Amino acid sequence: MSIDELTGGSRRKEVSGVRNRIAIELVKGHGVALAEVARRVGVSTSAISKIIKRARQ
Repeated sequence: MSIDELTGGSRRKEVSGVRNRIAIELVKGHGVALAEVARRVGVSTSAISKIIKRARQ
C-alpha cells in the first residue's frame, strides 16, 4: 500500500482500515489535533471524528 493510496481518500476497505488505525493512534496515542490528522490522511475532520467515536464504542 502506497502513501498516495492512504492520503488519496480511497474508500477501499483495506485502505480505510489502515487509515483508521493511523488516525486513532495519532489522536489517542499522540494527542494530534483532529484537523491535522484529517489533513495528513486526506479526509475531512468530520470523518476523523467519526472514526474516533466508533473506536470508543
